[in-house]
Amino acid sequence: MELSVAVPCLAVVTMLAACSSHPSAMDQGVADLASADQAVVTCGTIGLDDAPQLASTFVVGDAPTLTGGPLTDGTYVLTSYTYYVADADMPPPVTMVRAQFRIGGQSWAGVIDLDGTTVTSAGFFNTVGNQLVLSNCAKKFPSSDAYAATSTSLTQETPPGTTAQAVLVFTKK
Repeated sequence: MELSVAVPCLAVVTMLAACSSHPSAMDQGVADLASADQAVVTCGTIGLDDAPQLASTFVVGDAPTLTGGPLTDGTYVLTSYTYYVADADMPPPVTMVRAQFRIGGQSWAGVIDLDGTTVTSAGFFNTVGNQLVLSNCAKKFPSSDAYAATSTSLTQETPPGTTAQAVLVFTKK
């Protein structure tokens, strides 16, 4: 199975879990998540390993349109963290970041360090169109972010549809 990931709403690690404004994707994704094998997820079981530390970038303009795609099981490291904003006077909330994400079956685990604050999380996921629907075992509620995936990368936009989005690009190790 192939997977996509998203990082900032915590994004990466609540990476995946708490920022949605896409109810139809959420409804379908939550229904599908209810059937996931919940025995495979253990919260907090991934480290940063060799994930590089990156400076976030800042772009005035619209975030790219993400088109979904199949997610591939494996471990991914964050290779780009870009804020797209409508107002040039809006400073990015994070300057330094590193993250790693793992996908297997319908489960995920992630860790992100945002300016020295590290958060780990895990849960289950499903995809609906170009939406990655994630449940977080620590928060117990789903989120939905736009994503695009190839066999070697995952791109996530969070939170979708707002005046400031973080677009995270993960590359498969």
